[in-house]
Amino acid sequence: MEMTNSAKGIFPLALFLFRIAKEGRGWGFTCYRKKMESIVLSRPLFYMAAMVLLLLFGGLAQAQKRDVLRVQFSRMAPWKIGSKGCERGVDIDFMRELAAQLELDVEFVHVPFARGLELMRTGEIDMLTGVLKTEKRKEYLLFIEPAYNSYSNTAFFVRSGEQNTIRSYEDLYGKRIGTTLETQYYPRFDKDMKLNKKPVRKALLNLEKLKLGRIDVVALSETTGRLLLHKPRFIKALVQAPYVHKAENRVFIALSAHSKFAPRLEEFNAAMRALVDSCKREEIRGHYLNTEN
Repeated sequence: MEMTNSAKGIFPLALFLFRIAKEGRGWGFTCYRKKMESIVLSRPLFYMAAMVLLLLFGGLAQAQKRDVLRVQFSRMAPWKIGSKGCERGVDIDFMRELAAQLELDVEFVHVPFARGLELMRTGEIDMLTGVLKTEKRKEYLLFIEPAYNSYSNTAFFVRSGEQNTIRSYEDLYGKRIGTTLETQYYPRFDKDMKLNKKPVRKALLNLEKLKLGRIDVVALSETTGRLLLHKPRFIKALVQAPYVHKAENRVFIALSAHSKFAPRLEEFNAAMRALVDSCKREEIRGHYLNTEN
């Protein structure tokens, strides 16, 4: 917890007065205490002064305490990377900027995205990043406007030598497709019940299954997939297929409708608008992609 300079000064002063009032001997303060008591204060007043200072310090410290946003976190490069206590990434850094605008602190809750949606439904966490808007989600999520990203291409990844097996949407039929639980890709794909989708909790697990031949293709954000393919265990084993779905896909940060911050939605919207207008996310994104490349 941060303290102002005045608060930092009050606390040691209060302790100093207590020690003078209580001990006096053996500190080299005896003469000083007696002099002060005879000129200014009696010992009871020393106690009272110290108590007042401590109460004042407590009030200042309490005033410094900020509300905490509980935010879902699961790794998805380059948007969310790092480990517990070292969370970072494009979306994480951008979300921290939003929280700073509203003078809020952040606490990360490490759970898969699907579990995060359930915690948002009950109000056990406050915020989720990287969310696509659906009618179902609008029942329990408040989408902070405007969207902070307008495009999210969906690409498909296969084993090396098999890239020409997925050249169009129709080529997906009959294939075992690795997807991530509760992730929205694009409407046609999401609603197509004829596709053989094999959802798992973490996207990285799909690439492991693909490498082992347990599925035939993996659907991922194009940016995420390309970064993951640079991992040594995938770099020669997996490739991106020619078919990529490119279309406007608005991505949001959302608040739980049951969060204590829900009544402040308009404040969140205003702060988001300022950040989007300043192109802050593009600045952060450029840093991460340049670093990764």
